[in-house]
Amino acid sequence: MGSDPLANIAGRARLAALPETGRRFLAGFSWIALFFAGARASSLASQFLAGRVLGPEEFGRAHLITGMAATVQILPMLGFPFALSRLGGQSDRPGATAAALSAFFVWAALCVGILAGGGAALAPLTGLSAAHWNLCLALSAATALHLTLGGALQGLTRFKERGLSEALYGLASFGTLAVWLSIGRPSAGVLLGSTIAGLSAAALFSLWLLRGQLRATLSAAPLREILPFAALGAFSLMTAALIQTPGRVVLFHLDSARASGIYAAYFMATVQVALALVNMLQAVLIPLASRTEGQREAWDLVRGWWLPAAAALPGVFAVGAGAVIGIMGRSYPKEPLWILLFALAASAILLHSVLAALFAARDMAGLLTATGAGLGAGLLNLLLTLSLAPRLGVAGAALGLAVSHCASAGLLLALMPRRA
Repeated sequence: MGSDPLANIAGRARLAALPETGRRFLAGFSWIALFFAGARASSLASQFLAGRVLGPEEFGRAHLITGMAATVQILPMLGFPFALSRLGGQSDRPGATAAALSAFFVWAALCVGILAGGGAALAPLTGLSAAHWNLCLALSAATALHLTLGGALQGLTRFKERGLSEALYGLASFGTLAVWLSIGRPSAGVLLGSTIAGLSAAALFSLWLLRGQLRATLSAAPLREILPFAALGAFSLMTAALIQTPGRVVLFHLDSARASGIYAAYFMATVQVALALVNMLQAVLIPLASRTEGQREAWDLVRGWWLPAAAALPGVFAVGAGAVIGIMGRSYPKEPLWILLFALAASAILLHSVLAALFAARDMAGLLTATGAGLGAGLLNLLLTLSLAPRLGVAGAALGLAVSHCASAGLLLALMPRRA
């Protein structure tokens, strides 16, 4: 049967009745969702495939390196992705993007050079071998380059191109992993190498897309606006690292590589999915909410939807996690309590991250609020993981994530701007 013409007319009327920011959000999010969904699906499929093939112990070793990379990448990347993503809402001056990217390239090259040269001294401090340290550094550098160039595309509101870059990352990672698994012995290095290959391919594609911006005349003037956000935005990376790192590293060193691998499987099935959704939302929210009218309309949406979302999300994440852990195989025990705790943690992290993005996009005071709430949640997660994981294992690490981010999301909801 054909579609109802009256329904189509009514739908177009409702769309036309939306504020301009709402229409731009839907248009941008449709592109982001289309390509990010494919990218994240292929990326998560790579992880699940690797986890099933590698087994919990080798999967745990891979995620020890991934967790350390989430911390190491803070130094070369700082908050440049966030600062660049704000340019679309804050400045259309010629050369602003070129100036920010040039500053990033110089800073990142300096940091990576120092970290590579000091590997012999730094690797033992992280609990990694020299070979694993090199993988960690390569993963950190590739991630920093991909996210920063992606931030530049977001700031220019080129959402379709940003989505294409993300899709290329996911597909290249999965394809490389599939080839390596078919011709070689599975190992942590194979999983990480495929991720690095995908990130590098996406970064080169983004760089090609930005070639016109990079030819703009450089000016130091925009840096006075950009660099404070780049510096403060580094604290947002710390909050992400305090989600990604503690459970993996603490369980690896204080329990076993197997416990770390099992934790990583549950984490990927819930929290990593939530973080992927956050990336999709932030890719559009931050540029659009950096304007006054965008702020007002975004907060109106949050007021109407946060409670239904908070009620529904734990069930959705729990169902997905149960299915994924079943697919991973018998090496990964299926514990209902762990599923519940990870589902609650993923829901709280998603809600907290959306609220923090809106605060951060508003102004410097909002960025400080978001940064403080995120760091508080991350540090509380670290303390709870250190105290609970040695006694309760995977459940303790999951409980730390859930409690810390429920508290932080509650704080941001209490600070949410009231309707005028």
